[in-house]
Amino acid sequence: MSAGILKTLMTTESKMTNETPSKIHNLQEEIKLFSGLKLISSTKLFKKFLDICYCNDSREFLVLDDGLKVHRYSLDGQKIHPSFTLNPSMLFTKIIWCSSIKSFACYALYDDTFWLLDQEFKLIQTIKTKFKIKNLFFSSPELIVISSTSVTRYLQNKSKLAYESYQTINTMDTNYGPIWSMQYSSLIATTTESLKLAVSYLTTMYIVPLSSKEDEDAGAIKSIISHPSICGFLTTSSDEILQVWSCNFKDKTEYFANLGSINAIAINESSSVMTLGTKLTFFFMHQLYLFYSPLLTKASILQSTQSLRYPMRIIVSSSDHSISVLSSASGKQINVIILHTNVEPVSISSSSISGDIYVVPLITQNILILNSNIFPMKIKNSWTSEKLITTVAVYDHYSEFIINQTRTINPISVRIFAGTNKGELVSIDESTGKFQQIIQAHNGPIKKLCISNKSHHIFSIAEDWCIKFWKIFPYITNPLALSYCIYLTTPVINIASVGFSVCVISANGSRDQLFMYDVKKKNLPREYKEQIEIKNISEQEKEEDLVAKDEDEYLDYEEDEIKSRVLHPVSSVPLCSLALSSEVPRLDALVQEQKRMHLRLRERDIKAIELGIAELSEKRKKMKKKKAVMNYEDWEKYVDGLAKEIEMQKRLEDKFDEQKREILDKSQD
Repeated sequence: MSAGILKTLMTTESKMTNETPSKIHNLQEEIKLFSGLKLISSTKLFKKFLDICYCNDSREFLVLDDGLKVHRYSLDGQKIHPSFTLNPSMLFTKIIWCSSIKSFACYALYDDTFWLLDQEFKLIQTIKTKFKIKNLFFSSPELIVISSTSVTRYLQNKSKLAYESYQTINTMDTNYGPIWSMQYSSLIATTTESLKLAVSYLTTMYIVPLSSKEDEDAGAIKSIISHPSICGFLTTSSDEILQVWSCNFKDKTEYFANLGSINAIAINESSSVMTLGTKLTFFFMHQLYLFYSPLLTKASILQSTQSLRYPMRIIVSSSDHSISVLSSASGKQINVIILHTNVEPVSISSSSISGDIYVVPLITQNILILNSNIFPMKIKNSWTSEKLITTVAVYDHYSEFIINQTRTINPISVRIFAGTNKGELVSIDESTGKFQQIIQAHNGPIKKLCISNKSHHIFSIAEDWCIKFWKIFPYITNPLALSYCIYLTTPVINIASVGFSVCVISANGSRDQLFMYDVKKKNLPREYKEQIEIKNISEQEKEEDLVAKDEDEYLDYEEDEIKSRVLHPVSSVPLCSLALSSEVPRLDALVQEQKRMHLRLRERDIKAIELGIAELSEKRKKMKKKKAVMNYEDWEKYVDGLAKEIEMQKRLEDKFDEQKREILDKSQD
């Protein structure tokens, strides 16, 4: 290449570099990325301006000058005409845009008046205060006005259509002198109920809650002492109230009054507290929670894993679209993933065997599979369903052996179940995501599925006020069979399993009720059976056939009124009592299929062993070695071992046949 051509190329590249914010090397463009503030434009001002405000309704900046005018500027700094001219009485220096009421709140520092103006700066209301204004905030639907020593909250009176003060919080008691005052402040807006104010005085920052509590101190703090076990401290005040504060919760946890005068506090090595005053009072500290794990946002789903072999984990789905995995021992975050803002999980379930977490997003027909074995978590797969999935549950199947008092647990398989918006209970293949078994379980959308690894059941609830118990047979393709169901007379809100028990929360008017059912006991107690039999008596039976107790009380009603007032009793369908014509798989049929599957697996293993022995025999024929001779004692041990194995296998088969006969006998009853 000649020097002239090289110089021309260098000059061309230099021009392109100067003209564009990018660099081009080897015909590849390197784009500059800016982080933080970037200067777009600058406009010279020829007047004295007091304040600037952004209006998100008109999408423009409003600039207040000292000549009773408000100038308008676009987002790129271009001036917009016309400007707004103020009334001569509006001598304010600060402007705040109140988006929900589409008005401007204006005030002057150290003045006792603030104004409400419309979007054209026409007067709506003038409000006088009893103090000098230092700051003003708007948190829909309230106006919050700050002075040096107090905070006043204003709310609109719907009848008068005007703002009026309804609460004043004094941040300093003037009886104790001017200890400190609020110099600068800013509103921390979370919710209307938990508004807080960040204020400063000299070099100190304070967080002031804008809500008063009935049990707060009315007197000055007399003493403060740290407490080791709660990560917090205790305070006493002149109104003789002992309060306990938690640094973790950033709030007061409890308080005690009527203790008399408290002069001193002592804490011993067991974290117990003793107060000294007109009374000597002893407090025993019992810390209920095992760990404290702060969450950045509100948790929408909280659940724990169930595993016989692997450590227990806590899975948290937060409102910031993040899913975290926490340690159940320390509460520390083990893994996390931040999903897209369009993904709002409504149901989560996990498998300890595969390490996958299954997520059902809101109003979609997908199931997301997250891989928790890598850090941070990533989306492993996404299954698209032709049905709208409402909830998901994962069953981990383990095999358990006890040999010489040694318990061995081995993972076998993972079964995935889902509920749909049409009341269908679906079994899903864990490798492909295809439906294996579809059962019409409920009349209405399934709200929740709950797994019990202890009893090998899955429990389902829906809007039909019914709880159904499904037995899981993990070795067969269609693994679900209905064990029994419970019909309630009130809506079912939630369900959970604890061991062999099922906890159910039911709504009954203004109160919620908690029921617990034992999965082992399939039959109702005798007294409840008698009550059900009496309530279900047909109309042809005579009244004198009923035997009433002496303490029973009766009220006379007409026959139609009795029918309208009758309550359907809680009933239970016994095991194996399903009709033969039902589309739901019968339990005894699945037991037979499960047994045939075991026999097929055993036959497969026997053939594999025979094939291995044949191959070994062929290899031995080819080997040119002397034959080993077994002595008499070794032969006896070998024969005894075979006899014990055969006897153990015979016992297992007899036990299985006995269980089968018991199930069939119960079904015939």
